[in-house]
Amino acid sequence: MPDNMWCLDARGASHLHALPPWRPLGDVVLAQLLSPLLLAASVFGWGSGVKIYGPRAYVPVVEASREGGAYIAWNDDRDPYGPTYDDAFMQRMTSTGAVAAGWPATGAVVSNTIWNEVPTGMVVEGDGSCLVSWYMRRNGTGTDVFLQHVEPTGQLDPLWPAGGVTVAADWCDEDDTQICSDGAGGAFVAWEEYRYSAGPDIRARRVLASGTLAPAWPDTGVLVGHTPGSDLLCNLVADGSGGAYVAWWGSNRAYVQHLTAAGAIAPGWPEGGLRVCPLETSQFVLQAVSDEAGGVVVAWDDNRETPAGGGSGIYGDIFAMRLQPDGTRAPGWPVDGLPVCVQPGAQWDARLCPDGTGGAVIAWSNRQLPAGMGVQRILGTGAVAPGWPVNGIVVGADSTSGSNPKVASDGHGGAYLAWYSDDLSWWRVWAMHVLGDGSIASGWSLPAVQLMPDLSSQQDVNITATTDFGAVVVWRRSSGDVVNDGVWAQKLVDDGVVATQLALRDVQATAGSVVLTWSGARAAGAALAVERSDDGTAWTRLGEPQPQGAEALRYEDTQVVPGSRYAYRLTDANGVAVTVATWVEVPAAARFTLAGARPNPARAGAVDVAFSLSDRAPGTLELLDVTGRRVATHDLGALAPGAHVVRMAEGTALRPGVYWLRLAQAGHVATARVAVVQ
Repeated sequence: MPDNMWCLDARGASHLHALPPWRPLGDVVLAQLLSPLLLAASVFGWGSGVKIYGPRAYVPVVEASREGGAYIAWNDDRDPYGPTYDDAFMQRMTSTGAVAAGWPATGAVVSNTIWNEVPTGMVVEGDGSCLVSWYMRRNGTGTDVFLQHVEPTGQLDPLWPAGGVTVAADWCDEDDTQICSDGAGGAFVAWEEYRYSAGPDIRARRVLASGTLAPAWPDTGVLVGHTPGSDLLCNLVADGSGGAYVAWWGSNRAYVQHLTAAGAIAPGWPEGGLRVCPLETSQFVLQAVSDEAGGVVVAWDDNRETPAGGGSGIYGDIFAMRLQPDGTRAPGWPVDGLPVCVQPGAQWDARLCPDGTGGAVIAWSNRQLPAGMGVQRILGTGAVAPGWPVNGIVVGADSTSGSNPKVASDGHGGAYLAWYSDDLSWWRVWAMHVLGDGSIASGWSLPAVQLMPDLSSQQDVNITATTDFGAVVVWRRSSGDVVNDGVWAQKLVDDGVVATQLALRDVQATAGSVVLTWSGARAAGAALAVERSDDGTAWTRLGEPQPQGAEALRYEDTQVVPGSRYAYRLTDANGVAVTVATWVEVPAAARFTLAGARPNPARAGAVDVAFSLSDRAPGTLELLDVTGRRVATHDLGALAPGAHVVRMAEGTALRPGVYWLRLAQAGHVATARVAVVQ
């Protein structure tokens, strides 16, 4: 049957298990008319779905790009009789579902050795480049972990090792990798290591933007988790200050550890990790996300409701906790965890995403009736969000045996969900958009939306939030005589939320003010307001941004408290947010520092340099080649104290290579190295 059999003017929110069976009549397939269940086409942004590559493509991972599209990586066996085993490939898709300019139609090669390479995660950098991690299975020597830097054009970074950075390659197996940004162009990588017979341990390592391993970290990685039993890695989350949180469960207990950029345990955190819940109950499938304030929110499956001495039923509840950067519980959160769903029966496989208040939207597999996906929103204060019932809501109640939920923020306190279910002996991929108040988004319909309502099996689902308040879902599809039909993708949107056409271009924060600049096609003639929040929940209108040419808006907030943290956003005349909230740290006092190029390596056409000044004294910022020759200079003039970003050598045909930055002001001098690529 062709893939577009169901490409109608409006797609059906299919409930195939409730319909009469499909009946083949020659080459024609008939089905019951779905007119009562028609779904507004606006919830799908990429038609009936986009085939990224196939056949013989597996386990896709996805990460949003800056322009509303996505990067997708997968395990690829396109040449099963060739000299290599499965390889690692990736593709960059635009916001419209087209292949990005310059990228091969069949995907770009990340690694294609003679061994089996399975991508496990990605980090997208500010310049549109991407870090990709994978593990590689070698015959007789176990699995190893690697990381590669891919340019925005799909080319491999020439300054990195051709085969990627070897993160872990000991004699034992290292796999099930997690990755997150280090905030400086590099990444943290964590993995499970099967070194001892008792089960795997958790180790972590940092790779710098230059493609080298951070020198302060042990050669075999930092041993993060080593309980008497098995330690199973769950999450790796950037802390926003150059460090990372590692979440795992070991010996049926939930743990989190906080690592610094130097590979040390952060102050206040115990050796061996922090027990999230002190109760002597079994805790499983720990998941973690940033609270967007330097801490972390975790959710886990908990069997504390199991009767004493056991029981004949299946039990499981969902609990959550918010931890601050020093390892203490956030105010208002119970010591034993916050109940998210504690209904009788079984709830498990919790997943979550940030909600913008320091809390999270949490989804799980709901096994008691009505079966489906449970969803709950918890605020950063540890309270259930207004409009949400105790124990949350259930979506997808008619999609049987739903499992493996994935969650992505919609940028407004709600979330997109994706999962697969066993429906009529086929695996089906479903989706739903739940708003921040617990209601179903406009254009969507209960119980759920099926992404591909045809006679195929879909699984290996993943999801990422996009920068225009949507989400991209990827999955693997099998159909008919083709055992594996390849990797597919769909963009989810909401006709009640208009995709933003403005993006924050620049922030200048000092101890006395914050200056924000937005750019985009919507800047001209727009009636917009700037809003600020201390907690991401309550917003205060500050005023209107001022036009800066045809496609830019500027606003200066002078009513700031040094050392504070604020979120800013733009809203339209109806009070609806048209940009994603951006958190800004107001420095307690201005300092003289040279952060260096952002990103590093930089492109040949321009080098953006981040630095901070302690006063208004005259000074210069210079770009020098390795011989000491001045290539570009920038007069600091009367720049205010505080953080700045300036662009140097714009339009200059810099040769690829290593350069030096030199910042000089009032007797202070700071230098930093920058690599320039084509």
